[in-house]
Amino acid sequence: MNRKSILAIPLGCIAAVLLLTAQWASATTVASNPANGATGVSVNTQIAFTFSSVMNPAYIVVTCSNLTAGTWVLTPSGVWSAGNTVVTYTPLSALPASSVIAWWVQGFDALLQPLIGPTSGTFTTGTGSGGSGSGTNALTSFQLSKVYSWDQYSAAAPVPDTNAPYYFSAYTTLASNRTAISITLTNPILAATNLTQNVVQHENYYFFSSMATSNALEAAYPQGNYSFTVSAAASNQTVQVVLPAGMTQPNPPHITNFVAAQSLNATQAFTLGWDAFVGGYSTDYVYVVISSGSSNVWKTPDPGVAGALNGTATTVTIPANSLQTNSSYTANIGFYHAVYGSNVTYVTGAMRATVTQFTVNTVGSVRPVITNMVPSGGHYTFDIQTSAGQTLTVVSSTNCAQALGLWPILLTTNSPGAKVHIVDPRSATNRSMFYRVRNGS
Repeated sequence: MNRKSILAIPLGCIAAVLLLTAQWASATTVASNPANGATGVSVNTQIAFTFSSVMNPAYIVVTCSNLTAGTWVLTPSGVWSAGNTVVTYTPLSALPASSVIAWWVQGFDALLQPLIGPTSGTFTTGTGSGGSGSGTNALTSFQLSKVYSWDQYSAAAPVPDTNAPYYFSAYTTLASNRTAISITLTNPILAATNLTQNVVQHENYYFFSSMATSNALEAAYPQGNYSFTVSAAASNQTVQVVLPAGMTQPNPPHITNFVAAQSLNATQAFTLGWDAFVGGYSTDYVYVVISSGSSNVWKTPDPGVAGALNGTATTVTIPANSLQTNSSYTANIGFYHAVYGSNVTYVTGAMRATVTQFTVNTVGSVRPVITNMVPSGGHYTFDIQTSAGQTLTVVSSTNCAQALGLWPILLTTNSPGAKVHIVDPRSATNRSMFYRVRNGS
């Protein structure tokens, strides 16, 4: 979800280094972190360059400039990784906020072939005030999860997903003052794998593996101790995250009002319900998210965050106007057993979850219509044509010419279906009675 500093001088920022290529006739390629074009980069970022061949620190010239202010900036000498393939510059002071920083790398390889691209680029620093998002993480986080994925297509029980029903994932998000050469995860059976760096948010590293059966997933990624190893130019770090042996797999969530969720009135609050989380306690979590494409439209607070639904919850209310009318959405509800830990430099999380995916379809607000008004049993009765779950307010008066705002409220109710039958509880002592109905309270 990160970055680092530099010193102003009158003319330029020059740091020298070189490269030794093991290949004949080919110059060494360079990649940068922050990436070319990155935005919102921390003012405390380090600047790192990765080369495709082993280097010999001697001949490369690195020049940095603050394009916004038209000044040059300087880093001290770079620190090389073991093997001389990555060089990292830690600026002497914070970079200027909200500024475009340009860099150039020039030089030759050991065979005097010119360095080829990219040899220049830019990134833009953030406001310097911190906050959420790329380049602003205060702590490093390490997280493991085993997820069973299900689908619900009707009011019947959900079924395992046909694409990726069982999967394991691991994530690391580096704090803003850190960079890494690589991050490796070792599982309890001592199998190691490298996490992949996010090409857009370079502080994020991930690993994902899906299995066709739960037995295969449990064999490959058993409960126990997992070790994250962060390899960096300055120092390495190993952090242990435990998937407890007694942590059980939650039951698949089952939506109890699936049919109603297929014609949800977006202009009204809607209460979504599900069967209980078996063995779910206040220390567990329930998570609901509704999305359109790749964007979340509405969700409950994340597990571990204040306000999150705990494992005893069986309903949640989606506020009115959270969704668009006449639209289709993908929804997910997850049951989570999770444990979290933290200290002054990093946080850890380990969880087992079962997630059910289903559709939510919305309709617009239906204008209510009064029909079949007749006296019956000494009372006035009538029907209202509306939509299921619609909140209705009925007002009445003996004088049709009276200002509508002065008509007293007879009742406010929620329609159980497309039509609701109303009986005026007052005796029909007047020769005539006028009624009006509106949506909402």
